[in-house]
Amino acid sequence: MADSNAKEPTLGIQSSIPPSGSSGNTASSVREEDSVPFTYDMGYENRGDFLIFVFKDFGGSEADRNGTEYEVQNLKSVAENWGFPTRSIKVHWDLSEETFKDELNIWAGGNHEKDDCVVIAILTHGLEDVLLTKETRFPIGEIWKCLKGCNSMEGKPKILLIQACRGEQLDEAGNESSTRRLIRSPDVIAGGTKKYVYEYIYPEEPDYIVMYATTLYFKAIRGWLCRYLLEATNVARDKGWDLMNQMTAVARKFSSECCSVKKYPWSHDRIKVTQSPEIFSSLRGKVFLHKGKGEN
Repeated sequence: MADSNAKEPTLGIQSSIPPSGSSGNTASSVREEDSVPFTYDMGYENRGDFLIFVFKDFGGSEADRNGTEYEVQNLKSVAENWGFPTRSIKVHWDLSEETFKDELNIWAGGNHEKDDCVVIAILTHGLEDVLLTKETRFPIGEIWKCLKGCNSMEGKPKILLIQACRGEQLDEAGNESSTRRLIRSPDVIAGGTKKYVYEYIYPEEPDYIVMYATTLYFKAIRGWLCRYLLEATNVARDKGWDLMNQMTAVARKFSSECCSVKKYPWSHDRIKVTQSPEIFSSLRGKVFLHKGKGEN
């Protein structure tokens, strides 16, 4: 329950213009929150934590996510652009599923009343509705369950970056049609049918923004999300872009790129593919991240 004595604005969101100061609004008056743009309050003592979970080792040269060190390096630069001091950037390598959840629960159980926001980046393999560790696969919804109990982050932006495949499809570039052509239908597998039931692949609560490296059913090219996000945050420092503007710039950059990959792992044929990231948002206002919080 919200504290009735808490100072306004509540839930970590503030109006982009000062309130009128009048009290006792009439029934015909339009509520301020319905008529005024909002921005999240980024004036707390700390910027918050920037958590990076990296899964590189999958037990073999083909399966290992080689080169992910460059993704981490780019994410650290993104964190710096967004005003996170070095002490707030915490990188975890090749955790088990149990330890990964433990780390999220430990973080969620901490006191973050003085923090502006949190960023959680996950770099791994994935399928339609699961993420992979070396030994297991777990539903993406487990992430939201871990974060749901963090009362001190209520009303504050929770930013998630997920670099992982979300299926086996390849998005071919250079098709005559502007629509995607699936190599095989996700609804027909080995001559039979498979019904996909997805639960909790998006958070149900407000104040989340999630950027998936690719859309549902499709593979993700390693490195693109972190590299293009860094490019966008470099520009944002001078342009004054809010977070959604930056993520839109990332999506635009994806649309102009393609690369050559094997059509099937067992074949020698190569095709040009592109990729489209997906942005999910339940934010209730704009998020302005900038450099200058704390000491590096």
